[in-house]
Amino acid sequence: MSQSMLVPASVSIFWTVCALAAMIWTTRRASRVVWVIGGALLAATVVKLFLFDLSQ
Repeated sequence: MSQSMLVPASVSIFWTVCALAAMIWTTRRASRVVWVIGGALLAATVVKLFLFDLSQ
């Protein structure tokens, strides 16, 4: 199952949605720390896309 592209793509989409939700939610609450964590998760997702998903 892990050999198909469905699982890595689903994980990337889930991470992106979580990161964006955290960043939007904390923008309204003015919590800089959680916003940075969301940005780091988004950056990690982009790195994962380039290094692992696109290499297949």
